[in-house]
Amino acid sequence: MEIGRWRRQEAIALAIVLLIVVGLPAATLGYQFGLRPLLSANVQEVEIVGRLPERGGWSVETVRVQVGKPVRLILTSDDVVHGFAIGKMGVDAGWVYPGQPKVVEFTPQRAGRYTFYCTTWCAEGHWRMRGTLEVYDPQDPSAVNEPVDPPQTDWQAEGIDLDAPHLAEIFPAKRPSAARGAAIWQRTPELPTPDQVLARLDLRRQSPAQVFEMLQEDRVPDLALAPLGRMPEGDLWDVVAFLWREGTAAESVELGRELYQTNCAACHGENGDGQGPAAASLLSSSMERDLQGKHGPQSPADFTDARSMAGGTGMIYYGKLVRGGMGTGMPYWGTIFTEQELWALVDYLWTFPFDLSTQER
Repeated sequence: MEIGRWRRQEAIALAIVLLIVVGLPAATLGYQFGLRPLLSANVQEVEIVGRLPERGGWSVETVRVQVGKPVRLILTSDDVVHGFAIGKMGVDAGWVYPGQPKVVEFTPQRAGRYTFYCTTWCAEGHWRMRGTLEVYDPQDPSAVNEPVDPPQTDWQAEGIDLDAPHLAEIFPAKRPSAARGAAIWQRTPELPTPDQVLARLDLRRQSPAQVFEMLQEDRVPDLALAPLGRMPEGDLWDVVAFLWREGTAAESVELGRELYQTNCAACHGENGDGQGPAAASLLSSSMERDLQGKHGPQSPADFTDARSMAGGTGMIYYGKLVRGGMGTGMPYWGTIFTEQELWALVDYLWTFPFDLSTQER
């Protein structure tokens, strides 16, 4: 009886060993070469490996897929944490960790050229981690070469010099508060409604300093704003902040905040002061450029600089987003963000020089 029990145990052990040694590899091979191709027959599967910019960036520069056909991207990283998204398509894979494949599936609905990019600052040169997704439509072959939703605002027609300093002659001594401005407006009954004033201003093309002067000198067309001209300058700056808040949709500011924190904060800082974790590397490059007397990366813009922001316009910031910094280290975003997203980012930038909250702090 004892011998028979040992033989049964040996047989079970042998069966387990055979299952591990033979069964699992057979199952793996069966999935890899049998079931997986069957399951993937109607799916366009593409593997993309993320590598640091100095090691080549994404392993695939151009991906071509077909409109209406499901796509499966298998994303991995060879070195550090990267992020992956496709602009204007609503595909955001989030972070991609080294050695941990991430699968993203989607079905492209519109032909054209899209940009995929790294959403997490990974190293100096991070902005170079971009590639092209070509969505091909057999019914309209030429559409694959068309950019999707290009920027709609012709900032170049404005004749502005994006690279020229825009320091204002007049600027606030402290951060203006929209809440204080609202209170000032409310206790000045002889003023028209804010909507009447905003209808005669163009906050995308006029700088805060220009608006300040128009209010102070009662130069807004067809309106009597003399009470504003008699106010202390600090109060009038609060009124300017109030008008900026009234002229901006809260939803747009929130969208801009999300985009800024994901794509801009690494360099410009969460508080917009130009002191993000990646700023040091740009500063180092900037010093090197100065020593060599050549063009190159520059320190990130400080959006809390009252004088610079008082002299800037929405159109300037829009143009810089679309065009980029032309070798300064600031990437271009016109191929990635929609028109709505570009202006949402501009709207959010005004929260740095102005306190646009509804409650006075």
